[in-house]
Amino acid sequence: MTPPASAGTPADLPADSDYTRFAPQVAVWASPAEFISAQSWAEGVHVVWLPSGAHVDVLIRGDMQAIAPGRALLVVFSGAVSKRDAQPGPFFSGSGLGTSLETPFVAISDPSFTVDRNLRLGWYAGRAGEGVQALLVELLTELQRRAGRELLLAGGSGGAFAALLLGSQLTVPASAMVWNPQTDLLDYVPDVVAEYLALALSLPPAEVAGMSRAERSAALGAGGVLHAVPPNQAGKGLRRLLFLQNAADWHVVSHLAPYLEADGYQHDGGGRWHNARGHLVLVSAFGEGHDPPPRAAMVRALALLLDPEVGVDEVVDRLQDERIVSRTDLEILPRDLRQEVADVEANVGVTATVDQDGVVNTALAWNSRAMRYAGVSTVFELLDGDDRVLASHARRDNMLQLPGMGPELARVRVQVRDGFMNPVLTLTEPVTRVTRPLRVLVVGSCVSRDTFEFLRPEHFTLRGYVARQSLVSAFGPAGEPHFDLSGLPSAFQRRMLEGDARSSLPSVVAELADEVDLVLWDLVDERLGLLDHEDGTVSTDSVELRQAQLDGQALTEPSGPAFGSPEHLARFTAVLPRWRALLEEHGLRSRTVLLAPPWATTTTTDEPTPASFGLEADRANELTRRYLDAVAAEVPVPVLGRDLTEVRGRADHQWGKAPFHYDDRTYLALAEQVARAAQQLSLPEHWETSSPSEMTRVPDPEARDPRRRAAAPEVVVEQTGPLELSTTIHGAGRQAVSFALHQGAQRVDVTPYARATTHRFIVPKPGVYRCRVFVMADDGSRVPVVSPPIRVS
Repeated sequence: MTPPASAGTPADLPADSDYTRFAPQVAVWASPAEFISAQSWAEGVHVVWLPSGAHVDVLIRGDMQAIAPGRALLVVFSGAVSKRDAQPGPFFSGSGLGTSLETPFVAISDPSFTVDRNLRLGWYAGRAGEGVQALLVELLTELQRRAGRELLLAGGSGGAFAALLLGSQLTVPASAMVWNPQTDLLDYVPDVVAEYLALALSLPPAEVAGMSRAERSAALGAGGVLHAVPPNQAGKGLRRLLFLQNAADWHVVSHLAPYLEADGYQHDGGGRWHNARGHLVLVSAFGEGHDPPPRAAMVRALALLLDPEVGVDEVVDRLQDERIVSRTDLEILPRDLRQEVADVEANVGVTATVDQDGVVNTALAWNSRAMRYAGVSTVFELLDGDDRVLASHARRDNMLQLPGMGPELARVRVQVRDGFMNPVLTLTEPVTRVTRPLRVLVVGSCVSRDTFEFLRPEHFTLRGYVARQSLVSAFGPAGEPHFDLSGLPSAFQRRMLEGDARSSLPSVVAELADEVDLVLWDLVDERLGLLDHEDGTVSTDSVELRQAQLDGQALTEPSGPAFGSPEHLARFTAVLPRWRALLEEHGLRSRTVLLAPPWATTTTTDEPTPASFGLEADRANELTRRYLDAVAAEVPVPVLGRDLTEVRGRADHQWGKAPFHYDDRTYLALAEQVARAAQQLSLPEHWETSSPSEMTRVPDPEARDPRRRAAAPEVVVEQTGPLELSTTIHGAGRQAVSFALHQGAQRVDVTPYARATTHRFIVPKPGVYRCRVFVMADDGSRVPVVSPPIRVS
């Protein structure tokens, strides 16, 4: 395109741009010299033709002469146009900041956008031989002369590059505020750089693609294009500079770190870096990735910087005092640790374990430092005995969980890098082979559940608990609760009674089978009797149901067979083959034991134990023998506790007095029998066993406290949309957690560790899912918490 011979009118406007929204305040100038030498510049858009045939568009808003003494003139540069799609310019994307500040301002559109309507970013660098950068410096100089005020240059990303580079060439009073800038355009996104180079060097894209970085740099230099922000030079450059950098931005490594080193910046703490000229770089957690600082922060900072007497540190102090910019978590902001290697080495170590399933857990372990201290990241290398690398993974969260490792794994080598990706040190740690506790599913009552508390947690861990569910109900027709359960105070009670109504035991066993090593079963909840409903469904009677509502009436008497009656025993016996088939289908019958201690007739204070559901201890023991005979005939499994002859009820038991709320001696004897039986069953190959007595304990009072059990971490999974699950963990405090979604034995998805209590999963297909949440303990160990299964439709 050819510029007009002299200053023109809107009729001479270039066809590559659209000035409709600015009309009639549009003027056309034949050359930069004509524009600069004009007697005055009116408010509006000025189209300034360049000798190359491109043009630079300058938007002037407000009367520059009306700027109060002691105030600066704001000049705004635009960044990338990410969705160009041949959209015509001009682009004054930063001008909204000037409008918000209610001050006269100037916005400049990148002239390269006028040459290629698909160009996304040009950095105000122009084409080789075009001299755009020098022309813009001349234009800025004239702006300052006419306004008689210091310039305040502003821009983000690519616009920030222009503000920094052009500002470095100025010899007139100027300051700048930039955010997330590129400091060398060659180090930006490769395809965006290639687009620009093809235009700037007039080369085919294929030729640009074949050029090395050095060749690209030389070609731009030969064409007079500066592609990197130079260090400060005496006699020119910015008087004040506030450089805002989002800590999570990849620019920290590729652009900020080289810039800080080249210009001699020193870290003064709190994410603040200064050079000899007093320029300030602030690294802060403004958002995700390349997000700019919050608009409130930018507007407030620019408003303060419009006063040339306000220093950049004062601006940051004010932003933090006013809580616009955070003062928290400063120790995890990325920085250079190369001068602090000895201190880092003294305060960091590595943990590395592998379990019998080949799952590796390894992490940095800091001594009184945050997990991501100074923005460190790691490369974990898993090595065999000859130091051959079996696997390598880079992690920003400094922890790795990796399944599928074989016995050849010997050690972990960890390369620690600081927040600028400088290598800091390398640590090596032998892998400790850990044994997994035996995973227990409790099917029954508090007898099994309370006995479990007397087993040491390093040997036994609870995987599931199904209570308040007679086998007759479990293998009966499934339905919805016939009772109003909303008034029950305990979420556990509600879940158990809902499970009973839905006959959940078979599905729970099926879902947990791959993660269960031992089934702990007892018959005490069979004492509750049955409730038959008109729709053919069956409920297990319980105290809780007697508190609930049945068809709007208080339930006072059971409407089904009582424990010990011929009908109840017959129905119980009839479902035993189905129970056996379920256990055998999932390989669990050989891993099932039945706890059947006699009911205690007296308490530890020599009082008679109270009846339960009308049953005295002696009568219950007599009736139970018939059920045990049926079990022996249909489901042959080890029966534990029958030989205990001196059982007593604990008078101050946490659940109250009952014939089956035993004293510690009874629970210890039962727990020891469980441990001995577990050693004799088909167990995981690497389960570490000790003598039965060494695998038991007396839980401390806190562990017995019902409130403690209620406050234990719990995972809740809800379907929130088609193939969408929302998972929440309660009771994990401020610990870091990782969410892992499973379908059967297959892990579908997993998240890195973070201090989030909720995660949303998109599942690949309908089915039954379960979420395991790993809670990071203070010592670096991981505590798994498993959700109930949920069916996604």
